[in-house]
Amino acid sequence: MSDQRKKKKLATRELIKLTAKASFSEKGIAATNTRFISKACGLAVGTFFSHFPDKLSLVKELFFEDMDTALKSASDATYVESSHPVIFFEFYADILFRFYGSHIEATHLVLMDSLLKGGFFTKQMQVLQAKAMYKYCSVGVDERVAQVFCENIVSNFLHVLLSELASSEFVPDNAKQKLSALNKPFSISYQSAVAANTRHL
Repeated sequence: MSDQRKKKKLATRELIKLTAKASFSEKGIAATNTRFISKACGLAVGTFFSHFPDKLSLVKELFFEDMDTALKSASDATYVESSHPVIFFEFYADILFRFYGSHIEATHLVLMDSLLKGGFFTKQMQVLQAKAMYKYCSVGVDERVAQVFCENIVSNFLHVLLSELASSEFVPDNAKQKLSALNKPFSISYQSAVAANTRHL
């Protein structure tokens, strides 16, 4: 494929994404079909499917791009690295709660698809869990105990997220407070480990 054709294909893909994003925002995802998107772009429906196999794949690409932007723009590496495991996890949880709250319809679609297929959500939680485990272990918590702590922290996040998504209104601040309350024992356990570790120095 020539460079010119590659550029044209990329431009068409971006046009589809921009058009879809505008319609999803205005009309909703369910009310926007592939025929409408194709027509609004001045494309044949077949051209849409040459870029995206279905509407969900388009929704997912937009969702992940927006999530990546949200995480990068809100992330403070110095703060995160200086925090203990629960604060570290809840820092990212707060960003995600706010993102999910502003992308409710897409979150329902993408999250359910991911939970069924073991996709992005599972991988994202595995990364956060591994980093939180490292923070526990660095202050002397046994690795198996740290794993149990972190598995529970992830389970609490999922419990709060699904509860909020099932309610009539997703309120990120409420979700954050509920998660902090559930995680309090694991925060105390970390503080106790730090104190014990300090006494042994």
